[in-house]
Amino acid sequence: MDDRRPLSARLDRRSSLWLPCLAALGCRRGIPTDGRDTPVVLAHGMFADRSAMNPIASHLRQQGFTSVHFVDLSPVDGTTRVAPLAAQLDTQIRAILARTAAPKVDVVGYSLGALVARYWLQRSGGKLVARRFVSLAGPQHGALGGVLPVRELARDLRPASDLLIDLDRDRDPWGSVEVASFFSPFDVVILPTETAILQRSRVIHAFLAPSHHHMSTDAHVLRAIESALSGSSMTIPRTIPTARQLEERVERAIRERLHR
Repeated sequence: MDDRRPLSARLDRRSSLWLPCLAALGCRRGIPTDGRDTPVVLAHGMFADRSAMNPIASHLRQQGFTSVHFVDLSPVDGTTRVAPLAAQLDTQIRAILARTAAPKVDVVGYSLGALVARYWLQRSGGKLVARRFVSLAGPQHGALGGVLPVRELARDLRPASDLLIDLDRDRDPWGSVEVASFFSPFDVVILPTETAILQRSRVIHAFLAPSHHHMSTDAHVLRAIESALSGSSMTIPRTIPTARQLEERVERAIRERLHR
């Protein structure tokens, strides 16, 4: 029987057990080549500030990205829900667009910042002004940690929360935005692991980063962010699953566990 509930409502703790093998293989899909002059906006995670994104900013600037910008989301201590944080992101991105006279921006969101950026894309008109979006270890379908009493924010981070189910229902969540989902099967903050995978991502890749924190500092991750934003072609062996095949595996694993 086909289960049509949103992915966030169907995730199972045990369905992440098969994912570590992906770190050794990876799963990527290429995106068209483009320039590096589009403004790149970096959105930090929970219990952090803009300085947490310094390693990403430094790498991108060293690789020729000419317009890298930080945003400040506050407070990110669990007392503020996703929508108000996305409003802050929108205000700051609109200011960057006005300041640079650029028609589009690229966005890199890490952890909570990735979910805030997703909400901005889907509910604040962000997909009309974004070109590419890289989600780094984001709780895109909730996380088991969301059931803990992390104040107001827990209401959005719980699996199958009203916010996540509403976002999952969109038939065209990204428009023309090219989306990449990066995650680590060894990340014990984002559990189950596949909650970091955004459906309809053009690039999906698992990394051997040993922790949640390393997803914003690991050299392999930094190079992958560079590739995703620059549009560099990613050539991979045919034996490695495509992004769509990986999504189908996630769906199949969830269905099997729900019907046991």
